[in-house]
Amino acid sequence: MLERATTTLIAHTRRPAWQVALLALLPGATLIVSIVFGAVPLASVSWAMIVPDMLAPVLFFWCVHRARTVPILLVFLLGMAADIMHDSPLGVHTLAYMALALGAKAVGPQLNGLGLSFSWGVFSIFMMGFVLIKLLTSMIGTPGVLGYPALTAVLQSVQLALTTIVAYPLFHLILALMNGISKGPSDLAHSSY
Repeated sequence: MLERATTTLIAHTRRPAWQVALLALLPGATLIVSIVFGAVPLASVSWAMIVPDMLAPVLFFWCVHRARTVPILLVFLLGMAADIMHDSPLGVHTLAYMALALGAKAVGPQLNGLGLSFSWGVFSIFMMGFVLIKLLTSMIGTPGVLGYPALTAVLQSVQLALTTIVAYPLFHLILALMNGISKGPSDLAHSSY
C-alpha cells in the first residue's frame, strides 16, 4: 500500500526518493501525533470542556485528500488506542473512527477539489453520525439508559462534536498547508486552498 502511494507521488513530483517516502508517511505521522495530543490530560477541568476531538478532523482530512495513505488497519489500531486512552469499552471509538474513515474515503473523490466550505459541511454531518455511533455503542449494556450518567454522556458527546465541528476549519487549513508542501508547484496553482 505504501509502495503504491510512494510510486504515485514519485510520478507526479521531481523529488528525491527519500523525500517522497517521508511525504508518503505524513498522514500516518499526523494521525499518531493527533491521538497523542488528544490523550494529554489538561490541568484545568474547565479547559477539557472546549477541547475538540483531535483525531476525527485529521482522519477525515487525510481520508478525503490522500485515501491511499490511510490504511483501514491503522484506523482500527488508532480506534483501539483511543478506547484504551479514554477508558471506554473496546470498540466504541474503533467503530466510530472506522465509519468516519470509510465514509470520508467514499466521498473523497467528490470533495477533493471543492474547498473548505463543502468539506466542513460534510464533516459536520459525519461528526453527528460519529456521535450517534459512539452513543449507541456505549449505551449497550449500560443500566438506566435514561438515567443521569447516560444523560451526561449524551451532553458531553454532543459538546465534543460541536467543538470539533467549530475547530475543523483550523485543522483543515493546517493540514492543507502541510499537504500543499508535498504537492508540486503546478498542482498548487490549480488547488482550491
